[in-house]
Amino acid sequence: MQILIVEDDVNNITELRNIVLPNFGSSEVVIAKSRDSSLQLIKDFWFDLIILDRKLPSSDGAFDEDVAHGEAVYSFIKENAPGTLIRFWTAYLHDEYISEKVNLDVRQADVWGNGENIATVGIIPKARFDQITELLIRIRNEERFLNSIEITFRPGVKPPSLSATQKRVLKIFCRQQLGNAIEISVLTGGLSEAKVLRAFVYRGTQRITSAVVKLSVLHQVEEERRKQIHVNNLPPGATTVLLSQVTAGAGNTAATFYRLADEYDHSIFHLLSTNPEYTENVVKKLQSLTSTWANGGRLIPKTIRDLRREYVSDSIFDLVNQSSPELKLAEFEETAVLIQICVQHGDLHGDNVLL
Repeated sequence: MQILIVEDDVNNITELRNIVLPNFGSSEVVIAKSRDSSLQLIKDFWFDLIILDRKLPSSDGAFDEDVAHGEAVYSFIKENAPGTLIRFWTAYLHDEYISEKVNLDVRQADVWGNGENIATVGIIPKARFDQITELLIRIRNEERFLNSIEITFRPGVKPPSLSATQKRVLKIFCRQQLGNAIEISVLTGGLSEAKVLRAFVYRGTQRITSAVVKLSVLHQVEEERRKQIHVNNLPPGATTVLLSQVTAGAGNTAATFYRLADEYDHSIFHLLSTNPEYTENVVKKLQSLTSTWANGGRLIPKTIRDLRREYVSDSIFDLVNQSSPELKLAEFEETAVLIQICVQHGDLHGDNVLL
């Protein structure tokens, strides 16, 4: 467990040390006294919870306390560790800024995989040290359960390199599936930055879930869910079923989990390298499965300029146009055409298709 408390008031820090910290180790609870020191800690570590006082100095020892410094810390957390639990620690429960952030930014999320959603952003009144103690005890208990979940690697296969936050996401998913162990192996990824894994969840010796895992950052995982509407248009059996998403509890790390039948062990590349005679049939089958996307487009009018801007910037085009005025490219770009807009996978190569 790692907790960051951002507070510069000497009296409050003394109370924390006398009332709260005796129940926890110094490595579990860290106190930062300024904007700069807290930002550095958030850059260097990930935290289960950040308790934030809004009025802070810019740096340790400075005499420029201002709410803008606490707001800068909050903005940094939301940008760089949006899955982190945040609690404003304030004496002003009806503060307009805090109320706005709590109302607009709060998400209900299953942070520990126990099936219970909690608010990602909230308030702890300044005088309620007991609420801090209660929350920290709960986090410690939940983390102990997560730490009891074992991550193993598929025998005979090179294990993937996993960060602490990636391991936390996998353990949250394992707990969601009521497992106590999760076996991981690498699936070759595509052009995206996501780390693609295969996961088997176990309860004792019984395998209870098979999944494809896309480990990434939060905004990419949220985009994955938005794309799901297009995936749902494909015929049954053409794609995996969205099983779960973990979007909180591990800083900026998140993941999407897709259900996968056990027998899907090989990619198209693997099949064609061993059985090249299947090439034509496999390609035709893939075209057939994705034909809903190709044939479901709509015609819209666009100019040649609109299309060109998808690939070539105006600045580069101007250089070409100026160097070859006889081509009358600017005039040509005014031409209107009808184009068909349809859904494409964008990364559909042989390693992304399992058989």
